[in-house]
Amino acid sequence: MVEKGNEVVIIAAKGGFNATTKGVALQTGGEGEQIKVQNSQSKKVIRAVVTGLNQVHTQF
Repeated sequence: MVEKGNEVVIIAAKGGFNATTKGVALQTGGEGEQIKVQNSQSKKVIRAVVTGLNQVHTQF
């Protein structure tokens, strides 16, 4: 669902609050798999779970 190098939407959630930003996948992954993603704004590398086509979820 996510290929390495693809632009992805990062959805961060906590207590019913969601925030979205863009990032770049550093690994290929299927739905439910955890991959490394680089936030396009902060350049931080995070781990997030693939939840859809070029979409990942993480907790903050």
